[in-house]
Amino acid sequence: MKVNVAPNVAISGGCYWCMQAVLDVLPGMIATQIGWFYQDHQRIEVAAGYWDCSQLALESLLQIHLLLFCQGTDHALRPRYPRAIWFGSESSGHQARAWLDEQHIDARPDVNPLADLIPAPERYQHLFCRHPQLPFCQRIIAPKLTVLDREFGYLLNR
Repeated sequence: MKVNVAPNVAISGGCYWCMQAVLDVLPGMIATQIGWFYQDHQRIEVAAGYWDCSQLALESLLQIHLLLFCQGTDHALRPRYPRAIWFGSESSGHQARAWLDEQHIDARPDVNPLADLIPAPERYQHLFCRHPQLPFCQRIIAPKLTVLDREFGYLLNR
C-alpha cells in the first residue's frame, strides 16, 4: 500500500538503498523513498520519509544515523554521500543541533532544512525489501541491519 505523505526528514551518509532499508524498519517512519537533493551543484543520495516523533525520539534517530552513516573516513565519493540530516521542521533542526553539540562528536552530521526531493525511479525504491537475496543486499545492506538490530533492536518494527 502506497501512502501519500510528504517527507519531513531525510538522511545521507551512505548509499540510499542502505539508508532506506534502515528507515523502513524504524518505528514511526512511513512512506520512505530514495532520491537526490542538489546542494552546491552536487547531487546527493538521500533516503527520506515521514517521521512521527511520538513513535521514535529525535535522539534515537540521531544515534542511529551516527552509528550507521557517520562512521568511516572521507573518500572520493564523500561529496555524494555527505554526513547530513535534513528536517522539515525548524524546531527539529534546532533540537538536533543542540543534542549534537552536547555529544562532542568528530564525524558530526550537518543539520539542514529539508530540500526538494528528486525521487529515484520506482524500480529503485525499497531494493532490500524487494530483493534481499541480491549480492549487494547481502554484502552491504544486511550487515548494517545486523548492527542496527544488535544496538537498537528494542526499537525496531518487526
